[in-house]
Amino acid sequence: MTTRSSLPYGALVVALLLAVVTAGGAAEAAKAIGKNLVVTKSIKSGAVTGPKIAVGAVDGSKVKDGSLTAADLAAGTIPTVPAPTNGKAAAFASTLITNAGIDFKQVFSPFGPGTPTGAFGAVAPTALSVADLHVLVASQTGAASIQVSLVTAPDFGSVPDGTSTLLTCTVPTGSTTCSSGQAATVPAGNVFWMVSTNGPSGTSTNYVAAGYTMKVQ
Repeated sequence: MTTRSSLPYGALVVALLLAVVTAGGAAEAAKAIGKNLVVTKSIKSGAVTGPKIAVGAVDGSKVKDGSLTAADLAAGTIPTVPAPTNGKAAAFASTLITNAGIDFKQVFSPFGPGTPTGAFGAVAPTALSVADLHVLVASQTGAASIQVSLVTAPDFGSVPDGTSTLLTCTVPTGSTTCSSGQAATVPAGNVFWMVSTNGPSGTSTNYVAAGYTMKVQ
């Protein structure tokens, strides 16, 4: 009568391996194990470490898409994207001057080409830093001059000068340009606009072109 072994399956595998190793070494043991005899559930969690994996054995084709996060990668694997140097944006404003008279004021939009009768104000959705005002006009001849400013207020009740001048510069007699080194903040919710003011002897330009920088705080 045939007697069944009482050894569990795992013990039989170990006994077989020991016998093969004794008879023919590790190479013969590897052959004896057979393909797919050792599966994932046979391996203890954490038993396979980096040094036990052959170089090149795991490449991109063996990694499931979306399975890796930044925490799984070594420091420096993904290069750091540098932050913008200043985060500023350029803004441009221009308009035609319809009155060259003494001390005449004309408001216009802080963005894009403006018209003397068009909408001129903008609302700051959040606090905005403004700076670097530059202005270009036709040559101021004789005693002519013109001042150009970016102004702000809680509402439009203080047009044309606003309640606060943010940036301003004056193109003097004999010149076509001016610039300002000022920096200021448009408070969140405030309106702001451009205003030109002719000099005490009027102005000799028929246009104003201005540029400045803006940054969300």
